[in-house]
Amino acid sequence: MIKDYNYYLDAITCINISLTSVPKKFRTIELCTIAVKTYIFALHIVPEELRTAELCEIAVNNHPFALKYVQKNLKTLELCKISVDHCGKMLYYVPEELKTFEICDIACSNDIDALELVPERFKLFLKIKYNI
Repeated sequence: MIKDYNYYLDAITCINISLTSVPKKFRTIELCTIAVKTYIFALHIVPEELRTAELCEIAVNNHPFALKYVQKNLKTLELCKISVDHCGKMLYYVPEELKTFEICDIACSNDIDALELVPERFKLFLKIKYNI
C-alpha cells in the first residue's frame, strides 16, 4: 500500500491517528487543522511554520488545554479567556502581560485554587470577592 497524502488525510479524519504518525512532508495546514480539532496535544506536534493564530484558535476552542502549546506571540487575551474559562489553572500559561483582573476573575470563578497563579495586585480584590 502506498502511503500518500490522501492515506494520511483519511487516517487522521477517520481513525484519529496521531499527527506524530504522519511523516513531516505530509503535515500540511489541512492535516494539522483536522488533527488539532480531534487531539488535545496535536498543536504541540504541528510544525512552527504552520502554527498560525487561526490554527491556535481552533485548537484552544476544541481543547482549552492546548493553550499550553500556543507560542507566546500568538496568545491573545481572547484565546486565554477561552482556556481559563474552561479550567482556571490554565492561568499558568497566560503571559503576565495578559493577566488582567478580568481574566484572573474568570480563572478563579472556575477554580478558586487558580488564585495562587494570580498576580499579587489582584489577589486582595479576588479574595474579598470570593470571601476567602
